Amino acid sequence: MTERWTKSKIDAFKEILGLDLSEDRIDADLQAFKDISEAIRMLRERDLTDVHPAVIFRPDRGGS
Repeated sequence: MTERWTKSKIDAFKEILGLDLSEDRIDADLQAFKDISEAIRMLRERDLTDVHPAVIFRPDRGGS
């Protein structure tokens, strides 16, 4: 195990996620989610005050 991944950190992943992942797999997954997290952060920073959604969900309309 590298200095970054101690046994207790890997055990925390097992406990939280219920998955037994290798150190390499954890690194790959975290890198993938880092990109997703960055995209979400950029969207949250946008001012969408004057932007209206393309679809407005209205359950009271009875599906019409």
